[in-house]
Formats: sequence, C-alpha cells, structure tokens
Amino acid sequence: MGGRGSGRRTSHGGKPETNDSMPLDVRKMTRKGLLSVGNRFSWQWLVNDQPVAGITIRVDFQSMLLSYQMKSTGEVVAQRVRTQTTPCHLGGERHWFTCPQCNKRVAVLYAPGRYFACRQCGGLTYATQKENMSDRASTKANKLRTRLGWE
Repeated sequence: MGGRGSGRRTSHGGKPETNDSMPLDVRKMTRKGLLSVGNRFSWQWLVNDQPVAGITIRVDFQSMLLSYQMKSTGEVVAQRVRTQTTPCHLGGERHWFTCPQCNKRVAVLYAPGRYFACRQCGGLTYATQKENMSDRASTKANKLRTRLGWE
C-alpha cells in the first residue's frame, strides 16, 4: 500500500484544455443584455487586453447564428446553434446553448476546431483535471487565503 503508482491516475494527460479554446458563455451574454431576438453583436476574446479572435452573433428565436473567420485558413464559417430557456424558481428564465453535436444543454460552448461544441464533444478537459494531489491542495489553500483577504 502506498507504493509506486498507487496514487491518483489521470486519463486526461494528453487532452487539450478549455483554456486553449475560445469559450462562448451564454451567461455573460445574458448579463450584458444581448439576447434579444433580432439583436446582432460582436464578441471578442482578449489576451493581455489585445483582441485575438472575434465573432459576429445574430440572435434569432431559439437559435443564434455564429459567423467567424478561421485564422488558419481564412475561411468564413457560419454555424447555427440552437438555444433554450428554463424557468427560474423566483421568476425569470435562464438561457442555455444546445450543443450542436450531442444536443445537451450547456452554458458554455468551445471552438477547439472549426465548429463550436460542448466541452465533452470537443474533447477538452479543465486544467484542474490534470493537477496532482499536492497541486489541488495548493489551489484550494490559495482560494481560501483569497476569500479570507490574506492575499
């Protein structure tokens, strides 16, 4: 017990991470009030306050049309993504994407390749899934320090 190889095994070793892909979060769009039918807007991803990619989104009834240009090939891609809403307990509604590949209700879509899809269909993992036990403990301790105002 406790010998070599007895610790936590990870099956996420070689998978790309969500950090490496462009997230499209419906919750952020909702907070900014962008999800009105007929609305058209641009969305940008920034690294060090510099835009690295952008997309144009048109909101339709129960769907969105995503239009963007692939940096690698210059190809213009148009993808329709269905949306849905669920009622909240205290009134109002919550918006969701429907994954174009598996039809699962998700809040975030990623673009690991040409098209947007959910994390599982894109074959992506979270960075924390690759952490070992000591890294997880350090991350947890840092979060607690931040919440307590010690950092």
